[in-house]
Amino acid sequence: MKTETMLGLMILGIIISVVLAGLRILLLIRQDFRSKLDLIGTISMGIAAAFAVFSFAIWCDQAVQILQWTAKGYDEYQIRQGLSNPTTFKNIFAGDFATLGALWFPKVAFLAAYSPAYRAFEKKLRLLFHITIAVTILTFVGSIATFVFYCFPVSRNWDLTPPKGTEMCIIVVIWNPIFIACLLNIISDIFVLAVPVVALLQIPGPKSRTQRFGVGAIIGLGILSIGMSFYRMLGAKLDGYTNGKLLPIGERNWHIIGNLIMVVSSLIAFSLPSLRALVRKRLKNNRSRFTGTVSSEDQQHLGIGLGRAESWKAANLARIQSSSRF
Repeated sequence: MKTETMLGLMILGIIISVVLAGLRILLLIRQDFRSKLDLIGTISMGIAAAFAVFSFAIWCDQAVQILQWTAKGYDEYQIRQGLSNPTTFKNIFAGDFATLGALWFPKVAFLAAYSPAYRAFEKKLRLLFHITIAVTILTFVGSIATFVFYCFPVSRNWDLTPPKGTEMCIIVVIWNPIFIACLLNIISDIFVLAVPVVALLQIPGPKSRTQRFGVGAIIGLGILSIGMSFYRMLGAKLDGYTNGKLLPIGERNWHIIGNLIMVVSSLIAFSLPSLRALVRKRLKNNRSRFTGTVSSEDQQHLGIGLGRAESWKAANLARIQSSSRF
């Protein structure tokens, strides 16, 4: 991949991240009632977008530097030598560390969006929801711990001349931590994506096109993010850069774009319930504030519906839906 193309895609990723965070904030502002979960979801998506922008900006800076060297007539070897300095590796470590936040915080926002419907969930789905929250927390802590402690202290990640008797340890070019971080992301994604699927299956009767499309869009983007995690794992091993092989700039750019796709698809997938709520609020602004029952239209919220509940649960859910966005 050409560096110019990589730079353009990174800029597009920054724009998408900012827009998604802005839409989430707009939804919060337009709500008549703002619960703690609304605030948690909005803050989480804002943090995720900030991490994504930070990570993408680092790669943009490197792309600009490469283009400047290319304009001066530097060859591939000279460019790679120019990138082999402590500042570059420090920035890469910071960018990859930020990527963890950009991958996990959208999951927090997504789960926060489902929480108001929690009481309408069947028992098995409530159990899955609890397990998913625990898995999300544990995998995030595990990925952070991997980045912090695998090469400890973290300054070793940009120390290109370690003291005698000490091995060089740069986590971004070592197979094990890359494998662990990607695997933990895949595991957490599978659990989070299982929530809307199981919820859809629990809805009695035929599923509407809106329900199927809503879940399908989330799952499709989630699978894309998972696929990019596999690509990062396999690419790191098969391309050999974790064994000391220097990748050509074009191949390096493909790995960088793999990170971009992984993050952006995750951001969009886990933003869809809130984006749909924003559209619904705009189109149904005059909808009744409280009906005491859950209408079929309200059941389609979040693109999944909420299943059959006892009457008191249905009334409680309708209150939640009418007082905020659920």
